[in-house]
Amino acid sequence: MNDFLNDGYFISKNSLTLNELNLVEDSFKNFKFDNKFVFDPFIKNPKMSNILFNNKLISDIESILGKNFIILPDTSLHLGRRNVNHTDYTSLLANDIRLFDYEDDFKMVTIGTYLQDSKGGNGLNVTPQSHLNPDFYLKYRRVQFYNKLLNLSRKLLPEVIYKYIHPHNFSGIDVDSRRGDSIIFDIKINHRSQYKKFPFDFFPDNKPRKAVFHRACSNHPEISCKYIEYLKSKNGYDYLSDLNRSIPPSIISKSQKYNVKILWDMIKE
Repeated sequence: MNDFLNDGYFISKNSLTLNELNLVEDSFKNFKFDNKFVFDPFIKNPKMSNILFNNKLISDIESILGKNFIILPDTSLHLGRRNVNHTDYTSLLANDIRLFDYEDDFKMVTIGTYLQDSKGGNGLNVTPQSHLNPDFYLKYRRVQFYNKLLNLSRKLLPEVIYKYIHPHNFSGIDVDSRRGDSIIFDIKINHRSQYKKFPFDFFPDNKPRKAVFHRACSNHPEISCKYIEYLKSKNGYDYLSDLNRSIPPSIISKSQKYNVKILWDMIKE
């Protein structure tokens, strides 16, 4: 068992039964994916929330964030989607939003649940302990030349090529996970999708990588709201201002059962 505080990530194993996993995958098929991505899936299909609201995963999150932690309205499905090395905090820092400056015990994590074994490049790659250092990618965001060059390269080059020139992209380790495992990781850690080994990465996936991502944080509602306000300014998060969006009763019931707070039912603008 690795140490979350030191390593920046933790593997929550076997949280769902085989039957529950199959039901989640069946639900996965019913979504219409836009650019390999679906926002807000738990609201669209409350049955999907079982992947988060279960005894094992909730217990493991509590061991990191403490009791009565906050579930954020930042959940997505990925189908065949991969990314290069990054942190989930760089964009906030680039907008001068420093969530960790307010309370010493504040933590925010991303929880990635994978619907296949990691073998073959289908899991998560992390750089252990990188969350303890200054954000590596902030300098690229702040220096216009670097930022524009990276963005232009990513637009012009296929990902299978771009990943070999992206800075610091091969500094991490592939996390060994199994179908249904969840990896809880600090939003400040350097991480990316795993890749198939060369030259197999140039061949299309027969079975696209499936993953569910959601975010949670320690019990600091005011800091959490700062994060949500930031989300509302991002492309794709217009659902946070949707007047017709509401939390399904089944999710409210689950949050009460596990004594976690949900900041999903936002005041609409």
